Amino acid sequence: MPCGGRLSSVRRATGLRRIAKKAADKVIDVTKPLLAPRGAILDAQGNEIAYDVPAYYVDIQLQHLRPYADQAAAILAPILGTTESALVALLSRDDRPSEWIQLPTPVEATVKEKLAAAFDAHAWAPEATKIAWYNDITFTPTELRVYPYDEFAANAIGYVSKGTGQSGVELEYNKLLAGTNGVMSYQQDPTGVPLPGSVHITQAAKPGDNVQLTIDDTIQGYVEHEMDNLMAKYHPAHAAIIVSDPQTGAILAISSRPTFNPNQYWKASLDALSQNWAVSSAFEPGSTFKPFVLAAALQTNSIGLYQTFASGQITIDNQTIHDWNYTGWGTLTFQQALEESSNVGFSKIALALGWPNMNKYLNLFGFTQPTSHRSSERSDIPALSEVRAGATRIGDGRIWSGYCRDSVATNRSHGCDC
Repeated sequence: MPCGGRLSSVRRATGLRRIAKKAADKVIDVTKPLLAPRGAILDAQGNEIAYDVPAYYVDIQLQHLRPYADQAAAILAPILGTTESALVALLSRDDRPSEWIQLPTPVEATVKEKLAAAFDAHAWAPEATKIAWYNDITFTPTELRVYPYDEFAANAIGYVSKGTGQSGVELEYNKLLAGTNGVMSYQQDPTGVPLPGSVHITQAAKPGDNVQLTIDDTIQGYVEHEMDNLMAKYHPAHAAIIVSDPQTGAILAISSRPTFNPNQYWKASLDALSQNWAVSSAFEPGSTFKPFVLAAALQTNSIGLYQTFASGQITIDNQTIHDWNYTGWGTLTFQQALEESSNVGFSKIALALGWPNMNKYLNLFGFTQPTSHRSSERSDIPALSEVRAGATRIGDGRIWSGYCRDSVATNRSHGCDC
C-alpha cells in the first residue's frame, strides 16, 4: 500500500477513536437511591388494602418515533391504559432540549414486558429495520403503590407520591412503612437518560414493615355503600361516618366525602386530598351531643329519667327555643326527650344540670382532651371526640381513646407478613 494510503487509514482510525472517546467522555456515571418496597397496610382481617409492586419508570426516545406517533399510539395506548390522543400528544413533542421523554407514572412488570415487545416488533414502522428500536426505550426500577379497592377508606389510608406518604396512615406511619432504601447505579447520556443495559442494583433495599388497622372490611364496605347513597340523595358538600367499638374505642370504619382514588390521586380535588373531614374539620355537634348531656344529668341526679315536661317551646333569657318540628309532642318524659331529640327537653335538662356539672363531665367524657388521633393537621377533632366519649364509662370515668392502628408486623419479604 502506498504511504499516503496507510497515512489516510491511520488518520481515519485515529479520528474514530477520538470520536468514540469524546462520546464516552459525555457518559455520566450515576448513583441514586433505590426505593425500598413499602410495607403493606392491612385491615383487621389481614387483607392488604395498600401494598407495593415492582415497577419501572419508562423513558422513550422520540427522534425515531415522532414521525410514527399516530401509528405507535394506536399500539401503545392499550398497553398503557391511556387514550391514543393523549399518547400522540406526548410522542409528538418537540419542545424539549432532549429527545427523550418520561411517561408520567411508573408501569408494572407486565406492562414493561409488553412495551419492550412492542418496540422489538416496531409494528408502527415495520420497514424501518435499520433502527435499533430496542434502544429507544429504557426502564428504571422503582416501586408502585397499589390500592386494590380504590376509594375504600381512602381519606384515612391516604396516598403515596414519589415513595413518601402524603396523607392519612401513609403519612402518619411513613417511617415504619418506608423501610430502608438501597443503592442503584447506571450510566446516563448528557441529557440525563439512563443508557440501555447500564442499570445495576449495588445494594438491595430493605422492605418496610406492615401496619395493621382496626378497620373491619365488612363494616367499612357497608359504610362506603351507605355514604354513596347519602351523597346521591342529599348532595352535601361534606359528609363523614365513623363506626367505633364501644368496648375498646377501636375505629371499625371511617369514611369521608369528598374522597378520591389513591391509585390516581392526581385527578382528585385539593379538598379531597387535603382533608379527611371525619378527623380534620371542626363542626357544631348539635343533637349528637344530647346523650352526653342526659348522661351527666342522670349521673348527678339533676333530673329523673321519667320526669315529665311540656314540649314545644321554651323561653330562656328572652330567646324562644322551639322543638325541631315547632309543635312538640305534648307532655314527654326525659327519656322520650332523647327518643324524639327534643330541643326543649334538653334545654330543661341543661338548666337543671348547671354549667359547673356540665363542665366537669365535658372533662370526664374527654371532650377537652386531644383525641390521640394524630392527623397531618394535628388538631383536636369534634367528630372523634364524640366517638371517644361514646365509649366512656361514666361510673369510673374510664376513657378509651379512639384508635385506628392495631399492630405493626416486621416485613422481611415483599408483600404481607401475616
